Amino acid sequence: MSFTSRRAFVLAALCALAGVIRAAFAYHGGIWADEGFFLLVARAPSWSSMLDFLRFHESHPPFFYTLMRLWMSVTGGGDVMALLLCVLIGVAIVPASFLVGRDLFSSRAGLIAAGFAAISPPLIEHSAQLRPYGLMPLLALVSCFALVTAANRGGFRRWCLYVLSTVALLYTHNWSWLIAVGQLVAVAGLFFSVDLARRSRLVRQWITSWLAIGLMYLPWIPAFLFQVRHAGHGPIVIDTFAQWTQLTLLGIPAALIMVVAGHVNDISLGLWMVVAAVGALTTVALSDVPGFLAAADGTVRSTQVEKHPGRKVAMVVFIAVPVTAVFFAVVLSSRSNLLLPRCMATLTPLALLVLAAWLDDAWRSTSARPVTSRFGAGVFTVVVAVSILGARHLVMTERSNSKEVAETLSSNIRPNDLVIIAPEWYAASLHHYFDRPVDEIDYPHAGKSGMVDFSHVFERVSDPAPLARLRDTIDKAAVAGRRVWLVTSSDYVRPLRARDVEDATRFHLASAFSVIRVHQIKNALSGAFGPADLGYLDRGPKPLNDDLLLFLYARPDGLREPAAIPR
Repeated sequence: MSFTSRRAFVLAALCALAGVIRAAFAYHGGIWADEGFFLLVARAPSWSSMLDFLRFHESHPPFFYTLMRLWMSVTGGGDVMALLLCVLIGVAIVPASFLVGRDLFSSRAGLIAAGFAAISPPLIEHSAQLRPYGLMPLLALVSCFALVTAANRGGFRRWCLYVLSTVALLYTHNWSWLIAVGQLVAVAGLFFSVDLARRSRLVRQWITSWLAIGLMYLPWIPAFLFQVRHAGHGPIVIDTFAQWTQLTLLGIPAALIMVVAGHVNDISLGLWMVVAAVGALTTVALSDVPGFLAAADGTVRSTQVEKHPGRKVAMVVFIAVPVTAVFFAVVLSSRSNLLLPRCMATLTPLALLVLAAWLDDAWRSTSARPVTSRFGAGVFTVVVAVSILGARHLVMTERSNSKEVAETLSSNIRPNDLVIIAPEWYAASLHHYFDRPVDEIDYPHAGKSGMVDFSHVFERVSDPAPLARLRDTIDKAAVAGRRVWLVTSSDYVRPLRARDVEDATRFHLASAFSVIRVHQIKNALSGAFGPADLGYLDRGPKPLNDDLLLFLYARPDGLREPAAIPR
């Protein structure tokens, strides 16, 4: 078997591995709240109704919704086929990483990057669910690759690829503007590192490209500005200089770790910081200085540089974009939380390519830099081990228990029962499996909510009128001898602290204020009915996303006036 054939076989095997892992995760457990809501929007009665809803009631642009709507119109619209599109997009990142790595660095760097992408936990998680976060890394990779090749080699077709891929990226998610800012920083860096003739051409072509991008994005600008003002996630609470310091010192390392490893907690963040510190000290203390000098002089890397003249431009872009995006995500999170794992996954292919290029370079110069080569082997082992453990955790964990909760509710519901779902966004996934004709309140709505309006969320959840109306309904249900089911999530029944209540009100945190409302609803139910029947709670392992809880409130002693309910 020739070298080219072996390389093709390895790449095919990596694609197959990526497909198996992503499919195993995608089809393990029911859809969760965000996916259920996505399907409601993508299946809107008409194209115009879908676009109108996205403009004024969501926080996302329409490209991925449009892509999924077209796909479902061809394949029939079932869950299996809808998830298949996401899996295929996720698998496409593997050959894309190889092609980009081969073109800009070397074939071996491309294969290393493809291998990392195949088992990358953040790429697996977010490319195997009905959300736009699996498409974003692929488009970001294509956009940055097109920028590198266009800046280095020029050509109308390369700049057209950059324009089209960037427009698609911006129409996929608003977080993509951080990628665009990172590209601007990268171009500014290139501006000062090239000769005068190339500098003038680069600026002219860059400006022309962004005029084209702006023209294509122009129809969406009013919707984008509306979403920035009225939708999106709540801010990270920053009230003191100490909190700013903590966010800066911990937020940036945590974000960079999320790019490679996915979700992090305090323990894993500490371990990763220790590993990074030890690795940095080892590199500085033990690196072979003569080897570095020889490499800088061109005696070790001359062949590679001649083969890949765009390497310098690629490294500038692929490093500047993630670093800039993470920096601004940290800075802007005091207004709206942008440090979300699903957003950080957008940067993952870029970071993996930089890592793959560094490893390939270290291993090519083993004789000149033996310590660096061995350190590279250690880094490779750590990344692979962390990725395998993360991928195993994803495959072994259900994505949501919404299907099981819906089946339990369907099996035990009575025609006279009342179902309360709080907060309202869990109704989308539950209704995907539960369609019994019963009286239902998706709080703060008075009835079933359908597609949730994600603009002005805090104003709705903090409004006292829906709570007063619901308390009155609970009182009447208790008097009438009706049973009441409460569906919520474990995230909303956690203990409340006085500081949580203060921060939720002061900083307009919709999710945090919803925790307060769920506690108030449970108190109202307990006051009217007594303790809940906990026999319907799922005792299985905690799902990755929605961990829905099912409480039943019923009076065992028949009809009577309810006890006084604290207001």
